[in-house]
Amino acid sequence: MDQDPATPGVQDKVYADNASFLGAVDMAAWDMAMACGSCHVGGGFVESDRNGQRLSIRALTDTTINAYMNYVSEDWDPATGLPNFSVKRAPWTYPVELDGNTSTTEWMPNVREMDCFFCHLEGYNNMMSSVIVQMGLLNAAPMAGSGLMDMATGGYNTAMVDANGTLLPWVLDRIKGTPPSDNCRQCHIPQSMATLADMMTNFLAAAPMSYNPANPMSLTGLEMPAYDFDAPWVDGTGPLYFNASDQNAIKKAMVPFPRSDFFKRGDIWDDASQEVHIGLGCAGCHMDTASLSPDMTQCDPGRGYGRLSGVRPSSRNTVKRCEHCHITGKNADGVPIQTFGAPDPTPAHKAAGLTALITTAVGVKDDGNGTPVEYTFPGSHLDVIDCTVCHNHKKSMAVRALDATSGNRYPTMIGFDLSKGMLGMFSAPDPWGMFGGELQEWTPLRTWWQNGDKTLPDGSINTAWRRKIYNINMITAVFWNNRDPSVDANGDGANATPTNFDPWIQRDLKAGMTFAASGFAPIPVGFGSDPAYASAYDANGTFTGAWDWVGVYGGNVIFTRPDQIAAYKAYRTSLGGKPWDGTELLYFGAPFQVTHNIADTSRFALGKRRADGSYGCSDCHAPGAGFFDGDYDMTGNGVNASKVGANMMMEPAADFEVTGYKGDLRTASELQTKDGAGADLPFEANVTCPDNDPRGCVQTTDMDRGEALYPHLAETDPAGFAAKRAYLTDNATMTAANYGIGIDPVAVIASINGIVPDANGTPIEVEVGQPVTLAADTTVNTAGTFTYSWISSDAAGEVLPGATVSKTFSTVGTWLVTLKVTDEEGKLSQVSQKVSAVAPAPAADISYVGTASGVQTIRFANLPAHTMLYIFWGDGLKSRVYDTTSPKDVDHDFRLYAKYDKGDHYEFKVTAYVYDGSTRVDVKQAVISIPKADNP
Repeated sequence: MDQDPATPGVQDKVYADNASFLGAVDMAAWDMAMACGSCHVGGGFVESDRNGQRLSIRALTDTTINAYMNYVSEDWDPATGLPNFSVKRAPWTYPVELDGNTSTTEWMPNVREMDCFFCHLEGYNNMMSSVIVQMGLLNAAPMAGSGLMDMATGGYNTAMVDANGTLLPWVLDRIKGTPPSDNCRQCHIPQSMATLADMMTNFLAAAPMSYNPANPMSLTGLEMPAYDFDAPWVDGTGPLYFNASDQNAIKKAMVPFPRSDFFKRGDIWDDASQEVHIGLGCAGCHMDTASLSPDMTQCDPGRGYGRLSGVRPSSRNTVKRCEHCHITGKNADGVPIQTFGAPDPTPAHKAAGLTALITTAVGVKDDGNGTPVEYTFPGSHLDVIDCTVCHNHKKSMAVRALDATSGNRYPTMIGFDLSKGMLGMFSAPDPWGMFGGELQEWTPLRTWWQNGDKTLPDGSINTAWRRKIYNINMITAVFWNNRDPSVDANGDGANATPTNFDPWIQRDLKAGMTFAASGFAPIPVGFGSDPAYASAYDANGTFTGAWDWVGVYGGNVIFTRPDQIAAYKAYRTSLGGKPWDGTELLYFGAPFQVTHNIADTSRFALGKRRADGSYGCSDCHAPGAGFFDGDYDMTGNGVNASKVGANMMMEPAADFEVTGYKGDLRTASELQTKDGAGADLPFEANVTCPDNDPRGCVQTTDMDRGEALYPHLAETDPAGFAAKRAYLTDNATMTAANYGIGIDPVAVIASINGIVPDANGTPIEVEVGQPVTLAADTTVNTAGTFTYSWISSDAAGEVLPGATVSKTFSTVGTWLVTLKVTDEEGKLSQVSQKVSAVAPAPAADISYVGTASGVQTIRFANLPAHTMLYIFWGDGLKSRVYDTTSPKDVDHDFRLYAKYDKGDHYEFKVTAYVYDGSTRVDVKQAVISIPKADNP
């Protein structure tokens, strides 16, 4: 980090002496160039520092001790394997050799500049580049990978240049503007392996390296090991021959490492049966994506929105996603893109019920101030599940755990023929075809993640943002983590806390183990001198029975027993230095999103309609379907090493679990909930210790797939989680019909202003200006989700949402009122009824108001300016009322005689002469009805 943010530029941390550097720096810039440079095309941190200064220039003047200019030379005692570390200067420059004599004045820059050939030269050989990088000759890597350098002479390959050193036409023809897919694959995606030769050419991203200090061309002493593809695997004599003469040599050797997206995601790309988009090549989705991201450059391929890549500058969310080509024709920023004529899957999705709005989706909207805020809305399967979840089909190997307990990384794997053990990784490892295996299917874990940022590059709200279920491969990192708050394990200046990792420095871990060569990789075989732990192998390569499990990828020992973990901690403490009493063996699951290996829908797709027309709900919503239930292996597979005298190459592989005393073993994982909260889900159970130790033990378990989807619910409300799982996996309840899918909606008008429409469609009379109640019959729709709305021909564009609404007609006439009912699939049903809107009756000038205490009240309205009313009541009586108000209520006790009786009421003809002073200005007359009910 910047040591002084107040000053211009980034101020690197400077160490006072070598001892301080040695105790705090695990991987310096030079180490990253060596360890990571096999798959990184150069530039960035292996060319310049954070201020942009080339490391070769800085090296000429910077004499301070820092992580750019220095690194730790990892040396071990040849006999004991204990450390003899020293701090050295990083060779970002080295002397030029002129005519075989080293010059003392000329210096060659040795940084890893951007290697354009890596991506753009057809036929580039990354394995050769990897060899040169690990030898420390960074500036020569492009020449080696491209083949332009003659590895024997160090000069140009004369087959590729003319006498003047100009590239020949056939070489120029191999330089491609769009990177060939095979170039991308050299780091990312392997092919299936039949033999060891295939492993070297089609599977590995980093070359295996052996240590030879006598090699004059290697700055690091590393070189490609001798190998014999026809060596007898079963006898363990080959095929890779590492220098295993002593512990120093074998610990310096490098483990051959697979290509990154096999490692992270189990991706494989042989033919269209494994990836339906293979004809598009990598560039089809990753190049020319028209992204508006300000962090993209012309050399950046588009990237997905990986959850473990939250760095700045960031080119995340710049790749073409499925919906961009198949539905919208636009990228994540809304810019039109090349879609290659991708078919629109909407009809198929609709036919399968996947567009029905039957779930709750999470999106973003403007909070009114230009800030995105999450909200929920009725959504479809497509709103909550990424396309790849249903269309991804894995039949490949994949890494499930990465064991870094020895300072090296050794993967445990799935997806291969376990019955063939290590040889099951290959389809034809021997010339007799006796040992090869078939790749196996596996199902990724499903967890929640978002499909991008909530705002677009122009600052607008990303209305296409969704939080969805994605496929992931959970890789479990296995490492020693200090939990003792009084100890700073890695010298970063921060002691252990409950919320932070404090892992031990990796080179120190390598010092604690004893290594040997397996014929496949340099591997840890045990520790210390106690025969119970010293080695899993005898001198002849067979098992001693001291260890229970070893890895498939070469045979590295795996800590699986409480006594092994406890004994190793005690052994590390006995070596001196910082105590290991508070150290735990941590199994931590990290998610890697899985998107490749999309199958043809004729062969595989979750949820598609069956041949008999039935829906595919039970592909996910059924007991044992493996979506909301089922186990997900978190440890991978190993080889059982407890059989004394057995040969690792001949033993089958199997799943294993790890047991440790409480406090010695812990599990955790990084997940997310549907509402976006982070979740740490352990995968362990309390068990009785093998030795009945009173401390008790914990043991790793498979991860529950349902708990991975709903981790907080599983943790805080187990009963609620169980009920949710039971509901989601009940294939009798989770049917299309129960959610209305495949059933048409029905529209029936229950009443208009309380009047039920008749069969003849007779117009229903309503009064202009008065509220009218429009009511739908909702009882006719029994399964599904329905939206009701009303329109009327008197008001164009007016839509009244709801099953029961109020409407006011403003214009006299006969109008058509229409009820529309839309179901969860978007299917529409509608029905119409005529309404006759009539003018309201004129307001009565003389009207009956009511009766109180036997006296009736009559209202006189619409009176002109006046001073007196002369009223003839129609019952033989008359009155003079002096008043100036209008309207005017006047009380009168009518004579309720039989001659005025009209059955249920009495009628009287009332006349009022209106005077203003002595002038009559109006005459009002009306027949009023007085209900008998008011006058019993």
